[in-house]
Amino acid sequence: MLRTICVLFITAGCFGIAVTAWPDSESEKNRILQARAASNEAIRKHDADGIVALFDQTYQITTGSGKLFHDSPEKEKELWAAIFAQFPDVVYVRTPSRIDISTYLPRAAESGNWVGNWTTEKGQIEVGGSYFASWLMVDGRWKIQSETFVSLYCTGDGC
Repeated sequence: MLRTICVLFITAGCFGIAVTAWPDSESEKNRILQARAASNEAIRKHDADGIVALFDQTYQITTGSGKLFHDSPEKEKELWAAIFAQFPDVVYVRTPSRIDISTYLPRAAESGNWVGNWTTEKGQIEVGGSYFASWLMVDGRWKIQSETFVSLYCTGDGC
């Protein structure tokens, strides 16, 4: 076991990886939970600035339908504004079920379930499924580096 730990630290050093010990991973998990709650609230309020404030500059998303976007937070802000204009009652909520904090890198993994609701000319729609988010510590703040959403169901006349 000790040999494995030494090999990991030597390998990390050789590749220039910063080795960081998180003294209190529970407090880091709580910080991510707070950030996710702020993200959900920003979507509820249709606050595109608030949504992208949590995105790292390298943010990318795979949507529930499988489309991959890798744009700047500014472009994401435009996309959110367009969604809000098209569907004035749209709301997405992500509910974390697990958050893991890396023991040696400034990274975290979040997984859970998501649900989206909005109205079309055909009626109310609810879509939902599973998601995964990769978090990165940037200047002392957790930022979302990537999110992958998988649509598992759709209910309503507009599906």
